[in-house]
This record gives sequence, C-alpha cells and structure tokens, in this order.
Amino acid sequence: MPYVAPPTRRGPPSTEGHPVATPPNFFDRMLEIDITDLPKFSHALRDIYEEKLHGLIIRNVYSKEFMAQVVQRLEAGEAEFPTVHFPERFKAHFLGRALDGSDPKEYFADAAVFRDSARKLFAGGTDYETRLGEVFGAMVDGREVKVPTNAAGESYAPGTIRVLPEGGSIGTHCGNEASTRASYSHLNTLVDRFDQISFFVTLQAPDAGGELEVYSLQFKHVDKRNFERGHSVVDHLLPLYEAKKYKPQAGDLLIFDGGRYFHQVLPVEGPHTRWTMGGFMMFSQDGSTLYYWS
Repeated sequence: MPYVAPPTRRGPPSTEGHPVATPPNFFDRMLEIDITDLPKFSHALRDIYEEKLHGLIIRNVYSKEFMAQVVQRLEAGEAEFPTVHFPERFKAHFLGRALDGSDPKEYFADAAVFRDSARKLFAGGTDYETRLGEVFGAMVDGREVKVPTNAAGESYAPGTIRVLPEGGSIGTHCGNEASTRASYSHLNTLVDRFDQISFFVTLQAPDAGGELEVYSLQFKHVDKRNFERGHSVVDHLLPLYEAKKYKPQAGDLLIFDGGRYFHQVLPVEGPHTRWTMGGFMMFSQDGSTLYYWS
C-alpha cells in the first residue's frame, strides 16, 4: 500500500529544526493545462524530477461522459478487482494491490488480474495503459514509457483504484519514504530513486471534500526523531508548513511531486464516492525509460 498508518508515538513528538524554508514560488509551480496544450510540455516530467516544476493538472484526458460509464461499471461490479482495505479509521479501500507493504507473490498475481480487469473496465474507450502511455510519452522527450517487470517477467501493476466513500480519507504520506521499504527491493534495481512522482486520473469527484492537500514539508527534512518503527510521524509538523488543496474533476489527470512532499486526501463529504485510478513513476537509472506502477 502507498500509505501504512503509523503506530502511536511514545513520548512527545519533536519539532526541533522546523519549519524549513519553503522553496521560492513553490505552489506557483503547479500548473493547470488542457490536454490540447500537452505538446508545449515535452520536458515536464524531467522538470518535476529536477524541481523546476511541482506538477500538472491536465484537464480532459478522458471525457466526463466516459468516466461516468467507467464508474457505473465499477459500482455494478462488472470488472473484478482484488480489494485491499486501508486501516478502518480511514473508511477507504483499494481495488488492486499496491506494491508498498505487499507480499511479492500476492502482488504480482493480483497485478495480472488488475491489468485484465482494467481493460474490461475501459472497453469502448481508450484503454487506461494506452492513454497513460500517450500522455506520459508526450512529456518525456521521446523516452520509452513502460510498466516494469520483475526478474521472472511478471508485470507490476499499472495502477490501483482508490475508493473513498463518504467520510473516507487517506492519511499523510510521501512516495520517497515508500521506496525505502523491503517491497521495493527489486524495483530499486531498476529506478533512479532521486524522486517518485505521483499521478491519478479522477474517475468521479465527490460532492465536497476529498481534496488532495499538499504540504511544503519535504521527506528529506524529516529525521529519525520523527519516525516510529520505520514510518514517519509528521502530523504535528504540518501546521508549521504551507499547504494547498487540489480537486481535479472527472477525466482530469493530476501529476505531482508526491515523492518529496508530504500530502493527504481530506475526508469526503456527501454521498458521491471519490473514485481515482493511479500510481507512481520513476525514471530508470540510466534515464532512458520512464517506469510507472502502483
């Protein structure tokens, strides 16, 4: 899973050394564009890697009408996915299994199921993997874009579907922390761990709430005093940092520097479930390939 709830701390949390200064114009480097503007951003994913850009909200990657069809199929159970639950207090679950915290055998078996079910889910429109390949490919200066495979040739999952009904949320986390864990041992032989970029397509936005809230707190500024059993505990630091909320709509693709910067999803309000589908990306160690997975 991309988020594992930290245990309760023993003793007072430390704020020593915080806050660290926010990079200049940090939130101004998150851009909103239409899919028709994509040719102007052929270097965008390297710009995120190199901290020149914080991210993009790309409007109209899919039509709202097609996203409504996809959600209708999900709600009707027309495509079968493995289900993995967040800790109970978050009232949320995945369809599909994320790499972080997973047993490798279960993960790769479920990844195969996910890929097949995702193709059925997007029948009648552009397939999820095909569309991501087109969009990501337009932003990497001609580099190859692919889902990685393990030593046995088994494919990683190209995404997971995050399901947040009313009251559902996702706690504070960041991607670069996930890559320090044992489940990433094979993937780390392929990728440049300098930064993990996060992405998701909104299938359905909730009535209210459910925003992605990004903080200017970076993972590199959290030391061992703010860890418990291998997991960062930073909620006490968040009030010391700037934050901004983002709420993309159905059919939009949000890409952001979720590797470096802590973020969370705020509680969903109202009866409409927040449905998103996405994962993470890193460049290969030699820089020639963009890998994406969940």
